Amino acid sequence: MEKIKNKKEICVDYHFHANLPKDDKKAEKHIKEYWKWLDESGIDVVLSTEHVYKNPKRAFEFLNKFKPENKVVIPGMEYVTKEGVDIIVFSKDEKIYDYSELKTFSMTLDKFLDFVATNEDLYTFVTHPYLKSKTGIVKNLGYKKFQEVLERVNALEVISGNALKQKLFKFYLLNLFSKSNFCFKQKINFPNKKFYISREDYDPKKISFIAVGSDAHQFGEVGNCLKLKYDGGDVFERLVNSKDGEIFVRPRRHNLKSLFLAPYIILNESWIKKKIKVKNLIKKIWK
Repeated sequence: MEKIKNKKEICVDYHFHANLPKDDKKAEKHIKEYWKWLDESGIDVVLSTEHVYKNPKRAFEFLNKFKPENKVVIPGMEYVTKEGVDIIVFSKDEKIYDYSELKTFSMTLDKFLDFVATNEDLYTFVTHPYLKSKTGIVKNLGYKKFQEVLERVNALEVISGNALKQKLFKFYLLNLFSKSNFCFKQKINFPNKKFYISREDYDPKKISFIAVGSDAHQFGEVGNCLKLKYDGGDVFERLVNSKDGEIFVRPRRHNLKSLFLAPYIILNESWIKKKIKVKNLIKKIWK
């Protein structure tokens, strides 16, 4: 049971990529720098959700080994289905990394959901549904399928990444999920659905928990979180009961180097997935 001391409020980033270098010494330096940025941003809890095809176990182990005192890291990954759809899966237990079923492209989305449903230690939520690529469920499988999956999962990342400056959304985001207005029927349409999910897409009364993530792949991208009131109990139980949380969005702090690095990261991840697809195809033909 993970706890955080002397805190009445905790800030949780539900979607985070360690994006480690291959060399262990460089990875250690990298993760220590990452923790400086996370700590400066006020993040108390990180879901380690490295892509399934980029060694999520190693990412978790480095994050957990070098975390500062009074921080919590939750084991997880960003799984990718046979259709190419991204979806977050996480657990209290590190044995999540031992499931042979959780390999890149090994299951369709429906089979993945069945698998999670039959394993009580696993939790999942729909992530960045409107991303304008096959990794987003709406673009890949359509809006109707998104709604069907949401009906099964009942958990949704309402904010992923950061498109525009925080001040543009202050009116919409301030206390969006507070007791006074959580169940109100007004539809809120954010200017950019790629990152911000509007109320028209889900019923807050049916959601088990909401998630807010940075989807950070670089230092300056951290900061988004869900602020949760905290009574000193089990951190994991609190983050899967988060409907009363307050959303916080931090503008991304890019420099020239990070702006050039961003497209490289995207292209590299795409290349890794293509290599896995080709490898799987060759195995299938060879059999």
